[in-house]
Amino acid sequence: MKILIVILCALLSSTSAFSMTLIDGQVTNGGDGYVAEFFLLLDSALSHMPATIPLENNATLQRSVLQQARNQVQISSEENLHLDGREVSAINQPFTNPPTIKLSRSFWKVLSENQKLQLVVHEIFPVAGVYDADYKNSTALIRIIAQTTPLSFSSLAAATSVCDTDTINAIPEEPFMRLTTDEQKKALLIESLNQSCAPLLRKYIAMNINMDICVGGISLMNWYLRQATGDERTFDILKLLMLGGAPVTQTCATRLNDSCKQIMTLKLPQPERFAEVLRCNNK
Repeated sequence: MKILIVILCALLSSTSAFSMTLIDGQVTNGGDGYVAEFFLLLDSALSHMPATIPLENNATLQRSVLQQARNQVQISSEENLHLDGREVSAINQPFTNPPTIKLSRSFWKVLSENQKLQLVVHEIFPVAGVYDADYKNSTALIRIIAQTTPLSFSSLAAATSVCDTDTINAIPEEPFMRLTTDEQKKALLIESLNQSCAPLLRKYIAMNINMDICVGGISLMNWYLRQATGDERTFDILKLLMLGGAPVTQTCATRLNDSCKQIMTLKLPQPERFAEVLRCNNK
């Protein structure tokens, strides 16, 4: 889902102060950067939404209704917000005239770009008269937005660097295979191993991308073993590498890489478990 988000990040980082204007020419945010970012995310999302938006229970919503809600709503922000005795990320009052949304700055600051977009769409839905229980409608809509947003290597790299599962799972196969080079696919794979990010490995397996590669004269398996910690995530990653075609024994730069021997050379914890996962006893 964050294929869209990195594009938005670039826009945000290039602007030091925001001043969003409605169609009647009135400035709405009073120099409030949080409000400006909310509108920037919303406007970008609106531009990628279909004219008819599918909702739960076979219902639909016209994009024009969301656009009207965007033009009517008044957004403000406060450092902290509380509702019914607990701190919340936003307070939505869709039935006031005009409808209002208050943002918690402390919450907003720590949200990822993907989470911000999720919150933005979730909060605008009630203003348009749509109930968004458990973020079901907003989550479905953001998936649609991701499918219509052009792929970029930078956005994929950013998603992989934080192991953004939603974005990675939403990567469309055909554009990805067509628009990324072999070197870019390799770079994303290596970054996923740096982050112990299993979702990208699963995505590569689903797209039949072979992981039989070398990294600077070292087999991919040996390269990962050099940073292995011996926790469960490590073994999950190794299993996925095996499924993805990364060989246990591989020649890179004329040198034979034997991952079973590497286990003993590196004195990894739980060597028996590593040997079991790599099927060293079957060699």
